[in-house]
Amino acid sequence: MDHTARATARTPALVIYLVDCSDSMDLPFGEGRRIDIVESALRSAIESMIRRARKGESVSPRYRIAIYAYSEDVFDLLKFLGGGARRIDEFERANRFPKLRTLTTTNTAKAFRHAKSLLETEWRSIADCPAPLICHITDGWFTDEDPKDVISEIKKMRNSDGPVLVENIFINDRVLTEPITDVRKWPGILRDTPLMGEYADQLRTFSSPMPQSYRDNINERSYDLAPGSLMMFPGENAELVALGFQVTTMTPVG
Repeated sequence: MDHTARATARTPALVIYLVDCSDSMDLPFGEGRRIDIVESALRSAIESMIRRARKGESVSPRYRIAIYAYSEDVFDLLKFLGGGARRIDEFERANRFPKLRTLTTTNTAKAFRHAKSLLETEWRSIADCPAPLICHITDGWFTDEDPKDVISEIKKMRNSDGPVLVENIFINDRVLTEPITDVRKWPGILRDTPLMGEYADQLRTFSSPMPQSYRDNINERSYDLAPGSLMMFPGENAELVALGFQVTTMTPVG
């Protein structure tokens, strides 16, 4: 069965975050801005990884993380740790998290090419690790080239655990045709879930099916994601954004 490999110090899980930092991410969202909600949820996800990787007094390097912000260019937000993919225990020792700021336009294809380049560089070392996961956070239509081809190439990459996973968190209040009244009972986005707009439909085609191992771990936290749900979350509110980020921490650990 795909996506059941356990993240260990010898076989760490690789998670790549791609954060759209175009100027629309500066728009109000709840009591803050969209970018503030993303930064808070990202920090919470990293803290969750640290907790899941803790063994006694130490933190096992069960996760490796890369974080790229993108606008018209792509920026490595982990330069303070040396850049690229960094071990979770390095975050714990540094006790420092990346800061996000908004820029201008949105070149999504360039961001995914950056992620693909990192995967290609890492591929031999992650052959027996949990399948890598790319978490893409955006709030609107790309303004440059279509990312479809490069995302398709990424999703065809496969290690011993299964194909690379692609998740999309769409921070927009106009994704679903019906509002979510209870996040805890929400079944997730399925292949036939009605969505609003061409871009939401396109993001759905980019999103991987949720592995059962991930879904089981999330549902143990009193959620109810259905079989067949996709790795796509409509960021209608802060809880849904946070849930999308928590999925990135749900690799089985050992």
